[in-house]
Amino acid sequence: MTDARATDPSAVEIRLAAIWEGKGKLDRALAGYERVLVDTPAHAHAHVRRLQILVDLERFDEAIEAARIAIAHCPAEATLHKNLVRAIRAGTGGLDAAFDEYDLRRADGRPVDFGAADILCCSVVRNEMARLPYWLEYYRRLGVDAFLIVDNGSSDGTLAYLLDQPDVRVWQSRRSFKAANFGSAWFEVLLQAYGIGHWCLTLDADELLYFPDVECRTLVDLCRDLDIAGKRALFALLLDMYSDRPIRDTVCAPGQPFEDVCPFFDREFFHRRYEHAGPFDNLPMVFGGVRERVFGPAGDYLLSKIPLLKYSMDAVLAGGQHWTSYPAADIADETGCVLHFKFTNTFPSYAHGEATRGEHAVNGFQYVEYARGLEQDPGLCLFDTAHSVRFGGSAQLERLGIMTRSHGPHVQDPDQQIPRIAAVVSNSARPFWSVMLTVFDRDQHLERALRSVLDQAPDAEAMQIEVVHDGGLPGAVRDRLAGLVRSVGGERVSFVGLPERLGHPHIFNRCVERARGEWIHLLHDDDWVEPGFYAALERGARSAPDVGMAFCRWQFVNGHDAARVSPWNERETAGVVENWMDRIAVACRLQMPAVVVRRAAYERVGGFQPAAGSAFDWDMWKRLAAVFPAWHEPAPLASFREHDGSESHHLLRSGQQVVDSRRTIELSRRYLPAAKADALSAAALDHLAGYALDLARRQLAAGDAQAAIANVREGLTCSRHDGVREALLVLMADATAAADRTPETAAP
Repeated sequence: MTDARATDPSAVEIRLAAIWEGKGKLDRALAGYERVLVDTPAHAHAHVRRLQILVDLERFDEAIEAARIAIAHCPAEATLHKNLVRAIRAGTGGLDAAFDEYDLRRADGRPVDFGAADILCCSVVRNEMARLPYWLEYYRRLGVDAFLIVDNGSSDGTLAYLLDQPDVRVWQSRRSFKAANFGSAWFEVLLQAYGIGHWCLTLDADELLYFPDVECRTLVDLCRDLDIAGKRALFALLLDMYSDRPIRDTVCAPGQPFEDVCPFFDREFFHRRYEHAGPFDNLPMVFGGVRERVFGPAGDYLLSKIPLLKYSMDAVLAGGQHWTSYPAADIADETGCVLHFKFTNTFPSYAHGEATRGEHAVNGFQYVEYARGLEQDPGLCLFDTAHSVRFGGSAQLERLGIMTRSHGPHVQDPDQQIPRIAAVVSNSARPFWSVMLTVFDRDQHLERALRSVLDQAPDAEAMQIEVVHDGGLPGAVRDRLAGLVRSVGGERVSFVGLPERLGHPHIFNRCVERARGEWIHLLHDDDWVEPGFYAALERGARSAPDVGMAFCRWQFVNGHDAARVSPWNERETAGVVENWMDRIAVACRLQMPAVVVRRAAYERVGGFQPAAGSAFDWDMWKRLAAVFPAWHEPAPLASFREHDGSESHHLLRSGQQVVDSRRTIELSRRYLPAAKADALSAAALDHLAGYALDLARRQLAAGDAQAAIANVREGLTCSRHDGVREALLVLMADATAAADRTPETAAP
């Protein structure tokens, strides 16, 4: 049998145009796609490829006109809207022209000044006054920082209500919901303007997102886990909820929890599922559920949703949020559930109205089916004892297979789990600072560290100061340390003796948990800060409210109190560091006494990770940088002590510091942006190899051949460049010869 596609002139022309496109002959490809459109004006693929080429060639005026024509024929093609906004934005009109194109008019006067880590929620509403009070409350409680809402012609008081909400930014549009690709084109404009790099929910006012442990796990926790896993989107199943009464008698009062009004769903929650489906073959597509059971299969009820994604310029937003353009590797293996509360007493009149308006998919065909079913049975009730299940929370949804928790390595291996830092629960005012000093068994430097804090400390209401003793030693040691703290700090400083030794990094996680301040400074007992440290970093923290960490330059101090200033200086003047993530991902440019961290940032990214070993601090700075900007003070206001008795000295001699640094480079692949992770990791390994070479040279020059051998050995596992490998091998030969001449040298 002859394949009809082989003789279809459009199919042949499309294939030829694709070949020209692949060869870089873009003018010929454009001509081919244009010939297809002459004969088939609504050919979606030809429109999409033609527009993409025009945008790539930066022929923006042509692209804008081509996009308008294409959207008139194919209003539901999300890529067309994406590229129209891109073309307008890159052209002379900028983003303001994109807002005009989609008739988005600002309704409130609040500034749009979101923090870098704020979680956003986008929605289109039309006469949702009955639902909005509880819907907003639900997502605020879950962790949404700001709402971007488009009102599409409400007449029931919705707009006035939204304008009274301080965390809501409101736009109005008279444009057709259908012409805006069922709202997603509006989201495209808003997110290109305000959402790049943000985690964003895109949900209707009758939808509640559930995910594993949602009762005790916030969106902040979920987004942190997705960042760590290197994921950019969450797949969810739409689950229709209903009551045990007729639809017309199911009343939801403003502010009433939706789950109380409609607490039932179908045990057979879908009828058909297709893997590796959708326009990008990257998602399961799921159909059916209670609507198919009651209204029949003709409506083709699609249950697949992408309610949460980290927006970037390569994201294509689908109408109805049913799919994403992100590759399958960027979509979390954890899945959620969108509880859908459509079927209340307002639904019958709404269904009849939408069946007439034809603004929903396929000219509102599903609403035609709803209206027909309700006309046949005005007292229609979805509840059926043979099918219905009462809702019982997230654990029930997991048990029934409606949603799943992650099976990633950070969940399977307890040693790789990032500790959760719970938020402070307090009805009283919190201090700005929590300064937490750790000590184990030595007291020779503790007084200097403590006095360096007290000499510049504000009162107790503004700064919490605690010395935390890592336990496991005889009580006499603890008593001696407690006495020293009392003699230096009196009642101003708290002393906390832990019952057993935690070690690094667990002791620092305990300090973070105990800290009540908005900003936390962790200080070793043998480090200290210079006058002006807290004043300078507080100025930075207050002047840049989006930052998650602030730090100053510091100095190394050896056992003889000789100091040398760190070579790293991120700015000539104080301020936010440009491209901070790219810098800190390649090399650890910080020491802990120089760094302060917003407690809310620890809550967002979690505590210090044990799997990072002695590089737990570098691992933390990278995780913070993946989510937050950082502020830098160029004055050297902190001192880090280097001496033979320190733990870091032993790690450097054994090569373990290089081992652990290599380990955290691998760990950071999970939370660095996917587009940069490989390049940054490769650069980090190159830098680490050079560091090992330099360290080994200094150790050999100091007569410590065994330490040099240990670090050369580890450096060879990092280096990818022949020149560095050759230098390491030459140094290995020299160190081995030196060790043979001094066999009494102790191994590290």
